Amino acid sequence: MSTTRRDRTQLFAAVFAALLIALFVGRASSAAFTDTTENPDNSFAAGTIVLTDDDAGAALFTMPNTTTVPGSTSTQCITVTYSGSVTDPDIVKVYAQQAVTDSDNLSDYIDVVITQGNLGATCGAFVGTQIFSGTVNTFDNTTSYAASTYGTWEPTLVTDASRAYQIQVTINASAPNSVQGDTVSNLDIMWETQSK
Repeated sequence: MSTTRRDRTQLFAAVFAALLIALFVGRASSAAFTDTTENPDNSFAAGTIVLTDDDAGAALFTMPNTTTVPGSTSTQCITVTYSGSVTDPDIVKVYAQQAVTDSDNLSDYIDVVITQGNLGATCGAFVGTQIFSGTVNTFDNTTSYAASTYGTWEPTLVTDASRAYQIQVTINASAPNSVQGDTVSNLDIMWETQSK
């Protein structure tokens, strides 16, 4: 019997000690001071890169075979405008979107000069900086923004949102007889900028 009583006393003492420990731990954990702060209503909107031009979707050049001979020249101008929400885009570069269709190497004898100038310059009295001079074939081999080095204009929305370009196309005086009747088509001239 004394063993049972001793066991009960030890059990009672152990339960009582456990209750005391739980009470102190509970009081210690509920006695802390707390506070929080928050940064509410975060939102995100993607910027836009937008380039437009004033060609109304029409080709700048259509040189008919009735008047196009070695030495023939055509000059056209186009204005490119940046209106995206990104305020500091990268350089606007010029390149050919795709390979031209050329039936007999005439693209080797069409000289192209692209000049970049300030808005307001007239096409006939254009003043600017030459950014490309070569043949259609050379220009046509540059078909991406990464490959192009043709351009120096970095547009800004407030002070420099538009730039004019003069494009002069000449049938080289040394074009051989073999290109008579040849046609070059699908020269898509692209202007592109990207976010930095």
